[in-house]
Amino acid sequence: MAATDNSRKLTPKQKRFCQEYIIDFNATKAAIRAGYSEKTAYSIGHSLLKKVEIQEEIEKQIELRTERTFVNADRVVQEAAKIAFSSIADLIDWQKMKPIYEEDENGKDKVVGYEGGISFKEAENMPESLKAAISEISEGPFGTLKIKMHAKMPAIELLAKHTGVLPSVQKHEITGKDGKPIEHKHEHDIDLSGLSEAALKELGEALGFDNDEGQDEQREA
Repeated sequence: MAATDNSRKLTPKQKRFCQEYIIDFNATKAAIRAGYSEKTAYSIGHSLLKKVEIQEEIEKQIELRTERTFVNADRVVQEAAKIAFSSIADLIDWQKMKPIYEEDENGKDKVVGYEGGISFKEAENMPESLKAAISEISEGPFGTLKIKMHAKMPAIELLAKHTGVLPSVQKHEITGKDGKPIEHKHEHDIDLSGLSEAALKELGEALGFDNDEGQDEQREA
């Protein structure tokens, strides 16, 4: 995505917020890492996300990262599918345990061991897609092998959202009496009286107000 006039209007701190936001898509944490006060990070982060120029810069940063890492939505879905559709049957062999007999000195059969049971397949016999679904391999006492798989449900949920099977956002329209709009009473206005002048100034800058406007907002609140 080419740079736009809107992206040039961003302050260095706002640009840093966009870069930090695409790390974990957490607005509050991104605001803190970008240098905003922890006291106002939640309000600033979510207010910034509403700005068109911020949204465009975030899209730009995502595209730049895709170009750098060659990671796009298709590749994410492919990797998630490997985990979601992995099968334990491709990882192990299991057979019914059978006793092994040997004849003792009295000519009677005695059990000297068992064969069968559960065993892991050799790595070269495993599908490549299954190897991607393995999160950990460790060796325990006496050469016992432990293999841990990635959790399937998060991968299934991700695929469901990408394919539309499970919408990521469900919208419900709620109306008031007789289908009329709901009347809102502003009984829970945010109290900013506890914030310092520096915090108010920072909040005002993030919302696009100059210093005087930010103080006016505080007086009105």
